[in-house]
This record gives sequence, C-alpha cells and structure tokens, in this order.
Amino acid sequence: MEIKYQTGLRDNPVIKPTTGIMATGIDFSFTLEPLTIDEIIHLEINYNSGNPFPTSLRELLSLAGKDCYVLDYSTFDSQIDLQNEVRADLMEFKYNIARPFFVLDVHYGTIPFLFVYLDQPTDDPPVYMAELDENIHGKPKMEIRWVNFSLSSFINDRVEYLKAGGNPF
Repeated sequence: MEIKYQTGLRDNPVIKPTTGIMATGIDFSFTLEPLTIDEIIHLEINYNSGNPFPTSLRELLSLAGKDCYVLDYSTFDSQIDLQNEVRADLMEFKYNIARPFFVLDVHYGTIPFLFVYLDQPTDDPPVYMAELDENIHGKPKMEIRWVNFSLSSFINDRVEYLKAGGNPF
C-alpha cells in the first residue's frame, strides 16, 4: 500500500528518543506492529458495513494496527476487542453514536476515547474525542468534540513530539 497520509509512521518504524522525558538512558525503542490487509478488511466488514475505511485510517492500521507508539490501545488483544468494548461501555451508559465510527485511542479503560467517523467524504477524516461529563443530576453526559486535527496531522504531530523526547500521551 502506498502511504500518502501517515508519513510520520512510515518514515519512523522505530523511534529511540535520545532527549526529553522519554529518553531513559537505556537502549529502549518504540516500534510499530501492523495489521494485515485481511485483518483490515475484517474490521471494515464489522464496523463500516463492508465499505473501505478512509485512506488515512487504512494506512494507520496497515502500519500500526496492532501496536502504535503514539496511540493507546489499552490492554485489548485486538482491534475487534477494543472496538467492541468501547461500544459495550457506551451501551452500558445508555449512549449511542448513531454514525459509523472507529476508535483510535482509549484512556483509563474505554472512556474517554479518540475516534473518527467513517461516513465523512474525506480520505483524512477529523479526529474527535468522546468523554463523559458529570452533571448535577448524577447521570453523566456524553461530550463529543473535534480535537482540531485530521487523522494524519494528529498522528504525525504525536510522532514528532515522541521523536523530540516528549510523551505523546
């Protein structure tokens, strides 16, 4: 697959920070683990009605769908487990995201999480954050907001930050 958007990951399959807080003084490196095209197609069938994902997301998954040094997939064994667990937690809180979406990153379990909508007419979709916000009546309210980045600029920015020794999370 030709990589047009996820150039930061393509150009840095391994990162060894030598400065900043991520430089520990020991020989440690961050590496990527890809998904196969068959695994990506399986995800498209399950989460996008068989339609291809946006190009930028396909590139991300083909470079770092199993493990990405700038995204937190938590302790889930697979993307399917990650996607299903977030959806199960949304149902538990009685929330629904009616549009097709794909979870990119989770914090503190499954919520908050970063995601992209899959029905936008762009190859490099915007990244959104979903989080629960407690309100005065006790039931949390779901907040969804754009994080001011497209998927490729979000990933590429985090790659540059890690390369400079910063913690991308």
